[in-house]
Amino acid sequence: MRARGMFAPLAFAALFALPTTAFSAFVEKWHTTPPASYRVLNTGGDLYGNGVYEIITAEVAGGGNERIALRSASTGAVLAQTVLSTYRVGEVWLEDVDGDGHSEIIFMDTVTGKLNCLNYAGTNTLPVRWSFVASANWLFANLDNNNTAETITVEPGVGGFQQVVVRAAATGSVVAQTTQTSPPYNVGQLSVVDLDNDGLAEILFWDASAHKMNCLAFTPGPNTLAVRWSYPAYPNWTLVDFDGNSHLYLVFQESVSDPSYFIYDRNGTNVSTFHPSGAPFGNGWVAYMRPDDYDGDGRQELLLDYQYGPAPGNDVLYVYESNSPVSVEATNGPRALELRASFPNPASSESRIAYNVPSTGSASLRLFDVNGREVRTLVHGTTQAGQHEAIWDGRDDRGLRLPAGAYFYELNAGGQRVTRRVIRLQ
Repeated sequence: MRARGMFAPLAFAALFALPTTAFSAFVEKWHTTPPASYRVLNTGGDLYGNGVYEIITAEVAGGGNERIALRSASTGAVLAQTVLSTYRVGEVWLEDVDGDGHSEIIFMDTVTGKLNCLNYAGTNTLPVRWSFVASANWLFANLDNNNTAETITVEPGVGGFQQVVVRAAATGSVVAQTTQTSPPYNVGQLSVVDLDNDGLAEILFWDASAHKMNCLAFTPGPNTLAVRWSYPAYPNWTLVDFDGNSHLYLVFQESVSDPSYFIYDRNGTNVSTFHPSGAPFGNGWVAYMRPDDYDGDGRQELLLDYQYGPAPGNDVLYVYESNSPVSVEATNGPRALELRASFPNPASSESRIAYNVPSTGSASLRLFDVNGREVRTLVHGTTQAGQHEAIWDGRDDRGLRLPAGAYFYELNAGGQRVTRRVIRLQ
């Protein structure tokens, strides 16, 4: 017993000596100097195709001036920077505004209320590409399906009233805008979707002042955004492909005091209304709406989580479908290739990507980084016609987790191609 007791401390000491030897191989790679206030805004990888992994930071140094700096993740060296004498950097986005395969830095300044675009051209500065007053409620999209992208922003118009403005993403110049002053808009979350599959996207938003759902038609050339339709609505809404022909229907509640839900087609025509069974008027609301093809018949259904009151245990789940035959619209031409927005987006874990293939044949669904490099193939090969869903776990083809930032997923089938964007969080 005595011998065993003497050996035990030796074995215990040896056990803890091993990690000391192993961890002695870890050394500091770099650190910033002098000390300052740092906010890491993005660790998006090799943003500019120069073989350097970059980190974008907002830094406050001497004098209290804030700057955005582009640093080498390998050495910590500042590659480029801009001194912002009065700015306070809010949200930051990376977008390729000019289609050259390299991302520009877009950020919201919380002091001046301006949306700013910084351009990196390989020099040691980050010059301002464009800057204008706007809210953080904005989108980056290709509205007319050409080679140039647009920004859709909410900006103060005549008399300070909010207006929806479309600008050329590369230059910041105004392409089209709304002109409404009475009643003034109070623009809620913007959404862009091609409701009628004509290659031109419509802009949807909820107006909090008038409590209306609005659809704006964008047509290249005219400098105004025409209101296609506008209806009373509650802000909880969604788009559903009830017919399975890629033509979307808008579903929303007109009033919080009325649990009826209204279905409008692409032209703004009310085609149907439904009322959750047993739902009392003035008491209840939908906490969750999710369209999907739940029974695999090629047509989407709508899942509702309806709450009958604030107390726990008062939820009821409903699923609604269309019992009508496929719309006549489906016979007017070939069904379109459809790629839906990923869910959730932004995402920190899995992203679900729903898509529709109009005919059986070869199809591919691939993901690219902001430099156009393919990082993951989700689908490749013969695909049956109809609705499908792919899941991206945030990893590349080697199984390695990809860094946070913007990625693009592209669906190719039947000679058609559709691309959308997904934001990856850490």
